[in-house]
Amino acid sequence: MISFFNVGVDDFELWTEYGTAAGVKTWSESRVSGGGGHNNTPVNISTHVTTRNEFFLVDGNKESAISLTGAVPLRDGQPASVVYVKRKEKQAGRAVLFKNHASNDERVYNGVIDVAGGNGCGLLVAAVVAGGGIGALIGGSVLGIIGAIGLATVVILRNLKLRATNKQLIQDARALLGARGSG
Repeated sequence: MISFFNVGVDDFELWTEYGTAAGVKTWSESRVSGGGGHNNTPVNISTHVTTRNEFFLVDGNKESAISLTGAVPLRDGQPASVVYVKRKEKQAGRAVLFKNHASNDERVYNGVIDVAGGNGCGLLVAAVVAGGGIGALIGGSVLGIIGAIGLATVVILRNLKLRATNKQLIQDARALLGARGSG
């Protein structure tokens, strides 16, 4: 069970889908947003492009449908693997590593456990506000500052632990492909 303060590699499971690529489709989706232009303010326009990939990995009689984001170097007929990670108590997981065995290209999906375990960015702001507010209510501004610093430190340390766990899971994913003899 993952707790807020203690998240580690043992809280997650890895599994692999392996096979020959079939039906490879790649496309891009664009999102355009903008604002401004009122009362002589400049107009700001931004574009975000996401590359999407869908394909099947065929291994004997087994076909696995794969959907990934980001540039994935793959053509029909090439052998490939996708390693997934999930929290032990959950049913679904997320891709942590893609590997094209023909070209030896790989794509690492960093931060996958940020979604599974919470990335803590919002928690950092909440910790500073909550710690400062509670400390100020109890003992004034000095205790408020100490409370804010204390809770912020806890969240920062947790985020460092999440990053270390993510790094270890990526190493374990590579080892899983090596142990399979397909990498």
